[in-house]
Amino acid sequence: MSLKWQCIVVDCIDPGPLARWWADLLGWRITFEEPDEVVLEPPEGSPEDGVSPDILFGRVPETKQIKNRIHFDLRPDDQALEVARAEALGARRVDVGQDEPVTWVVLADPGGNEYCILRALTPDDTPSADAPRDNRRPPGSSRAGAESHPRCRFRNMPIVRITVTAVSDEGDNVVVWGRAEHAPSEGETIGFVFQTKGEQADIALAERASRLVDGTEAAIDYIPVAGGWNLGTGLSPSP
Repeated sequence: MSLKWQCIVVDCIDPGPLARWWADLLGWRITFEEPDEVVLEPPEGSPEDGVSPDILFGRVPETKQIKNRIHFDLRPDDQALEVARAEALGARRVDVGQDEPVTWVVLADPGGNEYCILRALTPDDTPSADAPRDNRRPPGSSRAGAESHPRCRFRNMPIVRITVTAVSDEGDNVVVWGRAEHAPSEGETIGFVFQTKGEQADIALAERASRLVDGTEAAIDYIPVAGGWNLGTGLSPSP
């Protein structure tokens, strides 16, 4: 496959000011600037340099009318501090249909473009470059809008607390069965697959799952997949 992700394009009526706003927010650099286009890139020599897509702000004649179908998710070290800093720069909090309680904060930039500041990761999250994103909503909750998948943990995926009823090692997968303890699946027996091979493999997570024993309680982050299975993407507490 020869395609590579070069940049994300943000439509706006005045690229310069909006690009500089995002440069201040992210600490990124402007690497190209013309009246109709401005490009941001990560700081030179940073871990994101050459890895994260550029952000290109392009001039369009119309103002933003409806909620964006794609948005940025930003991972902070300190959520409250970064939300306050964003608001001081001119961001405002917006309601896009997110249920409460949630662990992310939805904001809009001066052009009205929505983005989210996620919760800070904890030592228990131990993300790696290949780790899926963290769950940040309870089962049965809903939220309008598309979700993205950067190199962190899955965002806005369901979580369920179960009482473990069985654990099996099935070659490339560890399968955990458990009885759900909360609505909407209360009392239902659910299976979760933790992969040791493949695109979503997380060997350390699968090993933790394999150490679960019958009768213990566990909170599992998961992605519903075809065939009625659930891909496990997080597990707490660590057994």
